[in-house]
Amino acid sequence: MIRSRVKELMCENERLRQLMDIPISDILRYRDMADTVDPEDALRILADRFIDNCGVSLGMRGFYDYCAGYWEEKLDLENNSALRDKYNNAETFAQLLPYLSDQYYDGLLDEFDSCAMKDVELRDILVSQLKQEEDETMKIILCAGICHSMPWGNRGLSWLNRYSNEEIEQGIINFENRTLIQYRHNDDFQRYRKWNHRKIKRKGLVGSRQIVENWPDEFTEDEVAHFMVLNDRLVELQHEVMDQVKIITANLREQIAKGLHQYDTFCIGGYIIIEPYEEDDENELLETLCQFAQYNVIHANDNTPPERLTDEINEERHWYANWSGAFHQLEKSYGLRLCRSFCNLFEEDKIFTISDIMKIKPKMLLPHVKINIS
Repeated sequence: MIRSRVKELMCENERLRQLMDIPISDILRYRDMADTVDPEDALRILADRFIDNCGVSLGMRGFYDYCAGYWEEKLDLENNSALRDKYNNAETFAQLLPYLSDQYYDGLLDEFDSCAMKDVELRDILVSQLKQEEDETMKIILCAGICHSMPWGNRGLSWLNRYSNEEIEQGIINFENRTLIQYRHNDDFQRYRKWNHRKIKRKGLVGSRQIVENWPDEFTEDEVAHFMVLNDRLVELQHEVMDQVKIITANLREQIAKGLHQYDTFCIGGYIIIEPYEEDDENELLETLCQFAQYNVIHANDNTPPERLTDEINEERHWYANWSGAFHQLEKSYGLRLCRSFCNLFEEDKIFTISDIMKIKPKMLLPHVKINIS
């Protein structure tokens, strides 16, 4: 049993070492280039690879089969009658194989089937293939196919648990990847959202187990005080932005009424953004995260009736959080009513960790109004 455990740890260390050879951001970068590849081309390549592994490797056949699932969806046979006719109403990768590869022959799948695979197995094969593969298109096909076939927990990126927080953060800085940002946020916020069960041995009772409940982490007094300050600032900004949008809308309507028809078509957006101080330039991570932070307070255009804009503003001003997120305990324990922008910027948009939020000062929160005239 001990030898088995040591072997298991050694195998996991080897997996970890291999994963470090391929930066996370490279995998996600290739995945996000999926639209540059024609789904039919991708499926033809995967079909040939699948057949090349018939009688060679069941695992690799399973790998290419999983990968093909994403490209089948991209092909969208259900909504394309021309393609349905072309492929004789085939729906699955197995049914498409005769039309995709010249190497296919009748009875092939009776001899060589596919197999179910774990996300860890898919991950390991993907990394191994990327180390060997030189063709950029093939890297896109594999990364897009496998990343999207992973279990949907944490947006199909549960395998990123193998990376350290430092590596995740470096990937965010280098590639400004939204998926990595959300992964990091979810990992941090999980401890505030629910309590977990874990099994432990009772002292002196071999083999016996008891359930220990790990309740959610609670916010410290310093954190709560800081959240209150940020919330007050955001309430103030929401009112300021709404007033600006209302005034600008009224001014533009007045100009149109005077015959200035260059303003006939306009659109105004009121936002709250977060900008780091110039002296905080050394904090590259926070600077990168702030680029993604924007709360859309209110919009108006030339077709928005004044009374509807007034109603929307009144509704926004009186809206407070009543949801069951990580910050719900603040209302329950402290009576703190959180505004909508706080909920969006600091939880729903999945950008910042609690540590990040503690570094955000009130004057970093700014109003921003965009006016488009056409």
